[in-house]
Amino acid sequence: MRLNKGAENILKRKKKDSVYWGGFIIIGLFIGAFLIFRDSQRGFGTITFGMIPEFEFTDQLGQPFSKDDLSNKVWVGSFISADCTENQSCQNILKMTASIYQQVKNEQGIQMVSISVDPINTQSKLFQIIENQSNTHPDGWKFLSGDDDIIRSFAYICLRDNLTKFDTRFFLVDQNGTIRGYYQSDNLNEVKRLVKDIQKLV
Repeated sequence: MRLNKGAENILKRKKKDSVYWGGFIIIGLFIGAFLIFRDSQRGFGTITFGMIPEFEFTDQLGQPFSKDDLSNKVWVGSFISADCTENQSCQNILKMTASIYQQVKNEQGIQMVSISVDPINTQSKLFQIIENQSNTHPDGWKFLSGDDDIIRSFAYICLRDNLTKFDTRFFLVDQNGTIRGYYQSDNLNEVKRLVKDIQKLV
């Protein structure tokens, strides 16, 4: 039975769409395979810990800052408290963050991100202490703050655990927004491993 012209055109479009979608899938598989091969060659396994969710917080300059601003960057995240000046473990994670920042600040595409439920701006006591100790630059080290409930929900996804007041964990995120590892800031060997893992990703 011969199809009418309209039916023939519909079949042609469906075939063309199938070819396009097939091409996209093949390209996606190729890119995925390439990234896995690259990471394995650099000593990275294929284990990941999920994707960073969309977010929009406020940085230390009072400007909005979102996940899109970290696109194509490797970044190290942590959660801190504005009461850091009164807590040793919180001070330690900031010192470790500053140490890592100093080691990678001249590299392209790497960023440190410290997130707090309390506003941290350039006028806050905590920020001034950090800036005096480590000569931070807002392009290389972001201090983000936002709504308490939103940040706690965000932290639960990032850390796969509830956020404690003085959390001591770093998490490493690759250029695609995928969490690649967790590291204890009070364990020097894990911090050294973090620095090496950063270098593997860039």
